[in-house]
Amino acid sequence: MRLLRAALLTSLVAAGSAYVRAETVPYDHMHLAAPDQAKAVEWYQRMFGGQPTREGKDRLLFGHTRFIWLKSATAQPSAGSTIDHIAFSVPDVDAKMKELAAAGVAVIPPVREMSGGMRLGVVEDPWGARIEVLQDRDRLGFHHVHLRAPDPQAALSWYQQRFGGERATLKGGVEGLKYGEMLVLVQKAETAPAASAGRALDHVGWASRTSTRRFRVSRGSRSCRIRRSCSWRPARSASRSSRTRTARRSRSCNAEGRTLNSESGQ
Repeated sequence: MRLLRAALLTSLVAAGSAYVRAETVPYDHMHLAAPDQAKAVEWYQRMFGGQPTREGKDRLLFGHTRFIWLKSATAQPSAGSTIDHIAFSVPDVDAKMKELAAAGVAVIPPVREMSGGMRLGVVEDPWGARIEVLQDRDRLGFHHVHLRAPDPQAALSWYQQRFGGERATLKGGVEGLKYGEMLVLVQKAETAPAASAGRALDHVGWASRTSTRRFRVSRGSRSCRIRRSCSWRPARSASRSSRTRTARRSRSCNAEGRTLNSESGQ
């Protein structure tokens, strides 16, 4: 299965009208970062009940979504970036927040009630990933990814044109796209958010069912054609030498994309 890892190109989304809506493809994974991957896996399994997978010891399965940890001792907190936080839904948010606080987890604000009657709290994992804990009994477990963009409607259109998804609104009014049992939400950012690359929540990923689809990511006169996978990250991403090493190692392309064109072919 080819993975199409999407990074959040807020400068990219304005050109959406030239594309038609894509067939919905499954949301596949979250890529996080921590200096000790084994400790991160153990922490998330203990706190939120992820299941081990035979794919490797650096990942867990939450429903149909894989959480995969990159090894990094320099990742910055997710807050303030294009991927602001992730969310888990639990049966009793008050009890869960007390459990997390008793375990020494950093609790940011106390539990509060949002418009629409949804109760939620916010914590931060030991490596800087912000996590929303909410009570949505209709959708328990891994609940959503929360993105930020200057123009949420343009961002939603950009993702829908490439990965499909059904328009949905979280209780409380935040709009997003539904992929199976999880949501990708986009909230308005008053200023351009920082790049997600190098943050505790590094990037998001979809899985493509179409083996003949390929994508071209271009920046100025440079372009690269991807046959297996591609990571799209905002402008302030890894250095050129780092991207070159990554491309050689994984046969994928990490690029500071400005435009993305989808074309069919073998």
